[in-house]
Amino acid sequence: MSRTIQKILYLQLFFPIFSFGQGLVNCSLLTVNDVVIQNDSITFHIYNADNMDTHYPFIEYTLDALGDTIQKGQINWFVTPSGTTSSYYYTNIGLNFVLPSSQLININYPLYIYFTYSNLIGQNPGEYTCELLYNPLTKVIKKEIYREKILLKTIDILGREVKDRQNKILIDIFDDGSSSKRFILE
Repeated sequence: MSRTIQKILYLQLFFPIFSFGQGLVNCSLLTVNDVVIQNDSITFHIYNADNMDTHYPFIEYTLDALGDTIQKGQINWFVTPSGTTSSYYYTNIGLNFVLPSSQLININYPLYIYFTYSNLIGQNPGEYTCELLYNPLTKVIKKEIYREKILLKTIDILGREVKDRQNKILIDIFDDGSSSKRFILE
């Protein structure tokens, strides 16, 4: 191989590492989007919203709400790019699961997932762990904007439009499609 080609390959391989650098990942910008637990496997989908890539990331272990170990072991990746979701897949064929698959359906949420990555260069090189929380039982509740209903008309039980009458069953029909029944006593 010629000297020029060697230099070009060298620059292509090492230039991105030195030009962009690396630092500590902001753990608050890592989000567990989903955890899929099946009979013989568990898959974690983790979104990296940080502007830094995570190098050699893996999930070291996972605990449930009672502190029981759900998973241990690791799968290494070369890099998890910033702004993407990466999947971490474990199978029961090794020592990755602690609980037998028959007990995986009875996991107590939330899950505490320990995500480890390496800071290779820059300040404070070394291995760091982020504790990530996953709780599928938390629901986002949409708050409806409250507004007053407008009464469109009042009818009797035969469907005739009437004014308020005593000793009759009346049905009020509102602009949002709802209705209410009422009875006025003398």
